[in-house]
Amino acid sequence: MNALSNNVETVTNLVKAQSEIIENLSNQVSSVVKGTGNEKEFKRVFDKIANQSKLINNVTKKLNKTINHVNELAAVWSQTTIRFDKEFNSMEEEIEENEEKMEKMEKKFMDKIEKLQEQVKLLHASLNYVSEASASSRKGKAI
Repeated sequence: MNALSNNVETVTNLVKAQSEIIENLSNQVSSVVKGTGNEKEFKRVFDKIANQSKLINNVTKKLNKTINHVNELAAVWSQTTIRFDKEFNSMEEEIEENEEKMEKMEKKFMDKIEKLQEQVKLLHASLNYVSEASASSRKGKAI
């Protein structure tokens, strides 16, 4: 965007310089016209140069408007980029926080699963003991 703006500004300066040269030539032609008898031809050339000078000035104004629009767009782009960077950084921080929370929750779940597994082992051992005791008492009754 800066390169485009610089190029447009350079073209504008060149157009302004051309305009000044044409105006200077017009003044020279005007003074020559006054010193010769061929005033109609010189007036026609002078008018043509004056018209071209006006056209160049109009192009210069349009170029300046374009430069202003480019500068405005560059400013909006810059603001958008800054806002995007801030939001992106904020989202990264949130992701990191969420990952930490998930890791803590996963650890809690794993701890609970380990406790449950220990309780299941104890239940199995108790069931085995009860089953063996029950089987022993049945054998004792049968004898």
